[in-house]
Amino acid sequence: MNLRLALLILPCLLSLADCETPKAPQPAAQPPSPQSSGDQWEQDVQRRKVDANLYPQATKVILYANRSHIFAGADGDVPADSFPKGGVELTPAEIEIVKHAFYYEPPPPVVAGCCIPRHAFFFYDRKGQYLGGASVCFECGCAGLSDEKPPSGLNSLGWNGIEIERIVRAHNLPIHFDR
Repeated sequence: MNLRLALLILPCLLSLADCETPKAPQPAAQPPSPQSSGDQWEQDVQRRKVDANLYPQATKVILYANRSHIFAGADGDVPADSFPKGGVELTPAEIEIVKHAFYYEPPPPVVAGCCIPRHAFFFYDRKGQYLGGASVCFECGCAGLSDEKPPSGLNSLGWNGIEIERIVRAHNLPIHFDR
């Protein structure tokens, strides 16, 4: 009888040996600070950034500015009040910089801005055919393409403001306008 009782109790005792001692409650994980989530987004952007390689066949790029706004649309029409008249033709070196100054990236966590571009680049091929354009806003940092087709998951267009500003200033065009 003692043997039977021992055989019944032994499995119960063995199962208790596998139990863990209860742990003290752990403090709840702190939510990420806005700074750390911004850092994470920035790291993700750097990892996933894709060169837009604008209009590789372009051999001519014309830069325009406008006091109110300018969008380089699909039709290639330049607003009448844009300046300088006829635009500024970029050098071959500047064309290469502009082609690669734009990139696709993951969308930012927060989007806010005026997005009233006042500078636009119009791209043309060797035959003078309009290929498309890029518009930029130095006030809020937005940019747009006339025929944007971003890669999946990278539906935000970024641009190298330092390089673009350098080109705009090299042609004596203003960056910001008085309202």
